[in-house]
Amino acid sequence: MGVFGEPVDYTAGSQVYALTAVFDEAFMSVNALSDPGVMSVHPVLGVRLVELPPGYDPENAQGDRFTVRGTGRTYVVKAGRRDGHGHARLDANLAP
Repeated sequence: MGVFGEPVDYTAGSQVYALTAVFDEAFMSVNALSDPGVMSVHPVLGVRLVELPPGYDPENAQGDRFTVRGTGRTYVVKAGRRDGHGHARLDANLAP
């Protein structure tokens, strides 16, 4: 977070949290198990779970929103998952 983190406003329900998170506009994921392999590129937000309220579950984050302060762009979370090390990866789409 100290090197790649940037200010983000994260909205879950009616609550807004000011976070430092790692944002990647063009995260590339590959599913090599499908035939043929499938590759997708989409925005991703990496967050430290300790910065969110107790009980926050990234697997229930679908529909949450976040705004990257540096660009002013807002994104909608389409899926989230824990990484097993106190962080979560939130896959997103640009908000309409």
